[in-house]
Formats: sequence, C-alpha cells, structure tokens
Amino acid sequence: MSEISFKKLFEPYTKDGHSVESAHKYLSKTALQSGLYPETVALAMQNIFSEVQNGKKFPTDNCPCGCGIDKAGTAIIHAMRDRMFEIDSKMRSSAVDEINKQFNIAMKKKGFFKRMFG
Repeated sequence: MSEISFKKLFEPYTKDGHSVESAHKYLSKTALQSGLYPETVALAMQNIFSEVQNGKKFPTDNCPCGCGIDKAGTAIIHAMRDRMFEIDSKMRSSAVDEINKQFNIAMKKKGFFKRMFG
C-alpha cells in the first residue's frame, strides 16, 4: 500500500485538520518517548489502513478510548497508537523467546560454563 492510498484512506478523518503526515509524526514521537521499536509505527499504520481498506470505519465524532478528544481523526490515530503498543509487545516477547531458546541450546552444550567462566 503506497502513501497515496494511505492519504486516500485517511481522507474521511481529515475534516479537523488531521493528516497522514501529522498522524505519522505523532505516532513516531509517541514511539520514541515510549521506547518502542521504531518499526512499530509503519507496521501499525499498515495494519490499521488494511482494516480501513477492508471496510472498517472509525468514529469521526468521538474517540472510543475515552480520551475526550473528539476530533475526526482521533479514533483512527489512537487505534494506530494502540496497535503500535500491541506490535511492540509481540516483538519483544518473540525476542525474549528466541533469547531463551538460544540460551537453553547453549546450556545443553558440553562445557558451556567452563568456556564461559573458565
């Protein structure tokens, strides 16, 4: 999906001044401040825009997260933000699983502690 189609899909949410660019800027800043993997921004946007492309609609009069910001683009942007946190959590969990797997493999090798601390 190209940036042009992102803009087209985001069009219904622009009446209060939101844009794909401002959403990306907000999401990138949030990711940086929260210590999320930078890749989560693009993945979350892609994921939410895929849902929009498949017919999902986000409210334009109120945000269901309860933030009280009732602008046209808030709900979709907050959905992207929440998806970023979900993706980051899954990425970190996968990384921990892989580290544990590799550690267990190393532990089973004969002489691991001797080589490590010997």
